[in-house]
Amino acid sequence: MAVYVILYNLTEKGRGSIKNLADRMDEAAARATSQGLKVLGNYVTMGQHDLVTIIEAPDDETVARGAAAILERGNVTSITMRAFTANEWRAISTGS
Repeated sequence: MAVYVILYNLTEKGRGSIKNLADRMDEAAARATSQGLKVLGNYVTMGQHDLVTIIEAPDDETVARGAAAILERGNVTSITMRAFTANEWRAISTGS
């Protein structure tokens, strides 16, 4: 499965219930599993982004559906990036 890194920033609504953030992260991970995604890690971070999630998914469409389900709640904005291992990149860059 492909790996994706998702960077989240809390919205004003999301910051309003920050004390429940860990519970919301657990709930989102459970929903992700039911949507065909596997959460490899969920982290609260310091700096430019508030949260980082690393997931595995079978395809971009599954990731897009999962992202839409999270974004429609209005607690975060996000940036999703496809991540390649060194071996995956080696195969891509050499065409093999």
